[in-house]
Amino acid sequence: MVEQAKYREFRGWWGRAMEAYAAAIVAYHVAYVLHIPDYFGLYMAMQPFIFVSLGLILSYVFLCIPATKHASKDKPTWYDILLALTAPILPFYLHITYSEKVLTLGLVQNTMELAMGTVMLIGILEAMRRTTGWILPSVILLFVTYGFTCQYLPGFFQGRPYPFDRIVGILSQTEDSVFGIAYKVAATVVLSFMLFARFLEHSGAGTFFINLASSLLGAVRGGPAKAAVAASAMFGTISGSCPANVVSTGAFTIPMMKRMGFSSEQAGAVEAVSSSGGHLMPPVMGAVAFLIADILEISYWSVCVAAFLPALFFYFAEFMQVDFMAAKRDLRGLLRQELPPVKGTLRAGWLYLVPLALLVLLLAIANWTPQKASLGAVAALFFIGLFREKMRLGPKRIFSATIGGLHQYLDIGFICAGVGMIIGIVVLTGIGLRLSSELVRIAGGSLLLLLVLAAMSSLILGMGMPSVPAYIVLVILVAPALTQLGLPPLASHLFLFYFAIASFITPPVCISAYVAAGISGGSMMKTGLEASRIGSVVYVVPFLFVYHPVLLLKGEVTEILLAAISGAIGIVLLAAGIQGYFLKRTNRLQRILLLLGGSFLFVPGWTGDVVGVSLGILTLVWQGGHRWILKAGFARRE
Repeated sequence: MVEQAKYREFRGWWGRAMEAYAAAIVAYHVAYVLHIPDYFGLYMAMQPFIFVSLGLILSYVFLCIPATKHASKDKPTWYDILLALTAPILPFYLHITYSEKVLTLGLVQNTMELAMGTVMLIGILEAMRRTTGWILPSVILLFVTYGFTCQYLPGFFQGRPYPFDRIVGILSQTEDSVFGIAYKVAATVVLSFMLFARFLEHSGAGTFFINLASSLLGAVRGGPAKAAVAASAMFGTISGSCPANVVSTGAFTIPMMKRMGFSSEQAGAVEAVSSSGGHLMPPVMGAVAFLIADILEISYWSVCVAAFLPALFFYFAEFMQVDFMAAKRDLRGLLRQELPPVKGTLRAGWLYLVPLALLVLLLAIANWTPQKASLGAVAALFFIGLFREKMRLGPKRIFSATIGGLHQYLDIGFICAGVGMIIGIVVLTGIGLRLSSELVRIAGGSLLLLLVLAAMSSLILGMGMPSVPAYIVLVILVAPALTQLGLPPLASHLFLFYFAIASFITPPVCISAYVAAGISGGSMMKTGLEASRIGSVVYVVPFLFVYHPVLLLKGEVTEILLAAISGAIGIVLLAAGIQGYFLKRTNRLQRILLLLGGSFLFVPGWTGDVVGVSLGILTLVWQGGHRWILKAGFARRE
């Protein structure tokens, strides 16, 4: 029935029943997004829809995902059925007795509501454990425990004590917790984009992206690695998971890189960095772009626009590092006859770009909501399939993509519901404001020091967590400190998001690097260290757009171009300094000059640009670049 090994493989009537249930869940969500019930006089407000949504997926996950590796794989156990029946009771009960007053106050009316709320919260944690593992539920339990024990802690951690029923009421019956903004975005926008991604993938787009990247870049210096960068960037725009991106593209690119001379650790690191960067590239950004838009109450398109240039910088930096790495080791590309032809690849698959282009047009020009735009792109994919048999989505593909989209959504959906519990505790105890005030006090009013502290906090809090919870935790705990010192909200949110993503390639807990090492056969820790070196610019880019706000595409065109050019030159110099290769291998002093030059180009103002470019030119001349330029110039005149 399903593609993921963690799901049960049902047989007989159980299989047919669960397939029908999964299709019904997706149909319910799509119908709400498209407002189909409205046409029949069955208008449903957002909040009652959210109650039913969470209740449906709670029951589904307990029936379809076994509690342990040794549990039955072909049918649910008695305790799975018990959880499937009891955990969703409160969401359905709240749907029937919907009251805005209760959702505002979070008051538990009686013992029955207290019991239902407790069972639901335990059910969410268990569902999250089954879908994502132990790490995030453990973090949430730590926050919940803090809510019960904060009165006993010292310093700014100390808070007001709350009784058990009050905490359960806040977590289970308010819009600041489980049923808050995070899950609302997941149930509408994220699910729609997951469906679009899976339909696009099942139509063959993943293979097209890999073939296109290979045909364009596979024959140049270090071609397989550059193809991995490009393929991961394209695939990552529609993927909702860094590890999933590693598995999808890495299975092809990592063996190709190893065959051309890259070590196992280098091949794994390049793929890990490329796949993690997919979360930084609009339009999907691992679902975080939608959350940023909702939290800041700005348009989703404005988030995509602001995130675009920094994401290009990230991939340009990795591209240059790969180029210098290949040049240093004299790693050439593949033979042209080993690669798919460019024209043939484009002729066979250019139509895959149409749904993506339509998605952008619907968002930027037609001002459609993200969820409707993504479903519109799915409709375009179906329409194209009528004329191109290879892309046609038959019943089997449609069903497989629908189930796959639901399963991919379940991970993010339960994460968002669980993170809502963290938000509820933070709001209830006020720890977020106290922590932000403490960070500002430690920084002493220095924005740079506060940014460094925020970056360190982001790396620590983001370790082992998916991008969505890492971002939300950082926003509620650290973002107020940044805005308190005058940093624009969008810049502060993107800054924290970048460092949350950096945790995927930063040892000791670098999930993307570990997954890539599993494919490449290299050492996990060495792969992580190599990934943090190749992706080192991800630690610099956030500081760059904080001090150059025009890089978020807010300002005059001339200012944006100048900042982009100086940033690009700085990235080239830094990449050369990190890899120890410019026009040729560098000595120690040349390497220092390149690193200094790249760093100065990130300093705002003309002084930094002049010093940075001067150091770059000095290194260029030192390596004989002036003779190469003069020789090329005379050759052109002749």
